[in-house]
Amino acid sequence: MIVLGTIQVWQVKPSRSQNNNQSPQPVGLINDFGHLLTDEQNRVLTAKAAEFEKRTTVQLAVLTVETISPYSTIEPYATELFNQWGIGQQGKNNGLLLLVAIKERQVRIEVGRGLESTLTDAKCKEILQTQVSPFLRAGDYFRALQNGMDAMINIIEQH
Repeated sequence: MIVLGTIQVWQVKPSRSQNNNQSPQPVGLINDFGHLLTDEQNRVLTAKAAEFEKRTTVQLAVLTVETISPYSTIEPYATELFNQWGIGQQGKNNGLLLLVAIKERQVRIEVGRGLESTLTDAKCKEILQTQVSPFLRAGDYFRALQNGMDAMINIIEQH
């Protein structure tokens, strides 16, 4: 699995509290535990992820959380959840995770081993810096997530 850069630069709106005594359990491909999306925005991203999986078999999951506590950095948290949730197909390791941690103001892309040669560290860093972080800083969370998903989808589908 590739571990990618962390970005820490945006203002966040207040969100409802989240129980952090245990790792969150997925509710689907879009897991907005940070409460950054409207119901309609969640539906749009869910449809995008489901259609992408149908076309390619690649599972693209999104996770927003209020905090990654008790972790101090996003990398081990992302890796643990990626593996725990089993993102991607067994044997293909073709999963992607876009993770936003609100309190820590960090964002990360986790890539399954089966996609490492297509979605490299450099490409993921560029996606985070150009497509995701500017919109997180501006408070446009939906556009940040949508742009990140679109960029990953475009790279995978062009390969």
